[in-house]
Amino acid sequence: HVGFVERSLVARGADKALRMRGELQGYLDALKFTLSEMEDTLKEILFFTETMEKTLYEKYTADNFSQFITLRKHSNLLGGSVDTMRDLVHWCGVINGAPAERLFLAGGGD
Repeated sequence: HVGFVERSLVARGADKALRMRGELQGYLDALKFTLSEMEDTLKEILFFTETMEKTLYEKYTADNFSQFITLRKHSNLLGGSVDTMRDLVHWCGVINGAPAERLFLAGGGD
């Protein structure tokens, strides 16, 4: 009976590992989509920031300056977030690409 219990526990662990891998792939796909959206948004904000900066030199108003500062703030925040998201996508991809037999090893799995 002990052998059956051991095999049953191993099978449950393998099933759990496979389900987790499937969930990781879905998570990775969502992260890649989000990263793409973030990069596109950052490009737009940077374009508007450049355009507004040129406008400030031609026609300075307090309102223009306030909008410019707000765009700068958002571009800085989003730029840092994009870098972090790229790292997250990279490392989730590394984990997802690892051979299945090396993931989720028990303590004595050497």
